[in-house]
Amino acid sequence: LNAKNRLTPNNIDSQLERVIAFLEENGGNHLSHLILLQDKHVYWAVEEQVLIVYKRIGNKIVVLGDPIGPESLISESIKEFQAYGVSKGLKPIFYQISPRFMHLYHDTGYRFLKLGEEGVVNLHNFSIEGKQGAKLRTRVNKFTRNSYTFSVIMPPYSKAILSELKGISDAWLGNQREKGFSVVSFSEEYVSCFPVALLNDPEGKVLAFATLATDHEKSITIDLMRKFPDSPHGTMDVLFIQIFKWAKEKGYQNCSLGMAPLSNV
Repeated sequence: LNAKNRLTPNNIDSQLERVIAFLEENGGNHLSHLILLQDKHVYWAVEEQVLIVYKRIGNKIVVLGDPIGPESLISESIKEFQAYGVSKGLKPIFYQISPRFMHLYHDTGYRFLKLGEEGVVNLHNFSIEGKQGAKLRTRVNKFTRNSYTFSVIMPPYSKAILSELKGISDAWLGNQREKGFSVVSFSEEYVSCFPVALLNDPEGKVLAFATLATDHEKSITIDLMRKFPDSPHGTMDVLFIQIFKWAKEKGYQNCSLGMAPLSNV
């Protein structure tokens, strides 16, 4: 395997445009935007027609999500990556795969362990009207009456807005450490790659924000989510609802909320 087969965190900047162009052409998945965290390796499979994102952890190489590329090549790419891992004395593990390709993993000899499920909102059916939406509708109306405003801004961003978002992120983190790999972390470079949804208070101060990533097809993901710890009760509910409405108006079919762990597991 020569150098051009892998995109490592050390050289990802120089080839990032290629990866983004590949995703725009082939579509991605609910995790492909996390490539931009630049903390993973990218393996080009099946003569560079399929993209596999992974990270080495001990004697394992953990793949984030399904291989990305033409569906007809997914099975071959799984087998190729399996052989690559074995040749290096490493054990491949695929994390957060989709049910759609489970039979392909099974045919390659993989066993399955269920840890959670992706939370997905069907935007076509989403509504806060009627009896079922009464509580959420009341919450949204209260924020609207009190002059809280929602907006979605697009990159590039000024230093001032990035500094403001960093302040919110730092306040939210407190003494916690940022995570990585399958969980997004804050950096000005990462945030600058995506549209950002904002919820502002009556004075115009940003209370909460979320980056919005897409699979370049029909789905959008609420990615990095941060708010001031002393934000009013219901702040994130309102931000999410406004994002759902915005995404629905933009023609998206689904909105992902990320992985929800299984209860009692």
